[in-house]
Amino acid sequence: MNLFMNIELDGALYIGIGWLSVASFFYFVDKRIYLFAFGATLLAGLFSLIDIYYVSLKFQIGFFLVNPIFILLIFGFIFLNWDGIKTLLAEVPKLRGK
Repeated sequence: MNLFMNIELDGALYIGIGWLSVASFFYFVDKRIYLFAFGATLLAGLFSLIDIYYVSLKFQIGFFLVNPIFILLIFGFIFLNWDGIKTLLAEVPKLRGK
């Protein structure tokens, strides 16, 4: 049995690949926008609004479908970008004028 038989490439996969491409573009243009864009992509994938894999595992919590692969990706994202996230959160009061 082949794992990749009868797989449908739906709109969520194409949208997810598009969002991932835009976030990757912002990595080279502006690191602050990249943190927002890639974080939003991971959160959308966590709640199964988008997909970036052919095969995805999903379980349901209440009304939400949760993808556990994105939980691991979010932890990795936070771990690898912790310094950038700290500096970005330190700038938030400056944006409000305080």
